[in-house]
Amino acid sequence: MIKEDRKADTQSVLKSFGHTTKPIKEFMPWNIRPASPWNYALHVSYNQEELEKEVEIIHLPMVENPWAIGTSPIRLRVPAKRLPDWKLEDGVRTPRLPAPVLPADKVEQITLVPQGSTCIRLTIFPDCRYKWSRCACDRISAEDGT
Repeated sequence: MIKEDRKADTQSVLKSFGHTTKPIKEFMPWNIRPASPWNYALHVSYNQEELEKEVEIIHLPMVENPWAIGTSPIRLRVPAKRLPDWKLEDGVRTPRLPAPVLPADKVEQITLVPQGSTCIRLTIFPDCRYKWSRCACDRISAEDGT
């Protein structure tokens, strides 16, 4: 899970249907940025038997709202390596997948939670063990959706 740095955006101006309004307390816009490392590449095997040994499935008790942050009843612990050169664009946007992948040497265990139970999320990870070509990475992460 990626820790969050949350700050209320009290200065935003909301524009819709020809009206301009300032945020109100009940519907405050938030700036949410990562407060812990997020730039990881998975370091898992392509062999099913090895993969089952590498990935730990963590089952927790079901709670009233399993989508609340930090309450997911299922998590995965997976081996990963940091990608120190993969940085946020303009300090706020996730950049294209890096190619080629140049991970750090150290393997870390990271925890993955379902997409709906966090506000900061990665939905696709680079892979340490597969060397994407520049063409493949551009095709996967093309900004125009192609």
